Amino acid sequence: MKFKELKEISVKELELKLRQNREEQMALTVKKSVGQLEKPHTLKLLRKDAARIKTALRQHELKAKAEKKASAKPEVKVEAKAEVKVETKAAPKKEANKKEKQIKKKETK
Repeated sequence: MKFKELKEISVKELELKLRQNREEQMALTVKKSVGQLEKPHTLKLLRKDAARIKTALRQHELKAKAEKKASAKPEVKVEAKAEVKVETKAAPKKEANKKEKQIKKKETK
């Protein structure tokens, strides 16, 4: 099944196709384990079809989400810009070292 075809199908139909695909996969897996499966490559094809169906479902989901978001009223936020000065305190050791350096400078003058 081609992906272009899947994009045009409704979500309900895609879910139905996915369920049918899984059932067919299980039946073929049982046949394979018994040794009655004539074309083992069909399992691989079914897995790929399931992946395509899931991708199409996800695209429908994202499209609906985007439409919902676009239809919602955009909120306008007004923020007042203010300058904020942050004073940081130096660690006690650094502060003590600074004071010692200042005292030494005064003593040498």
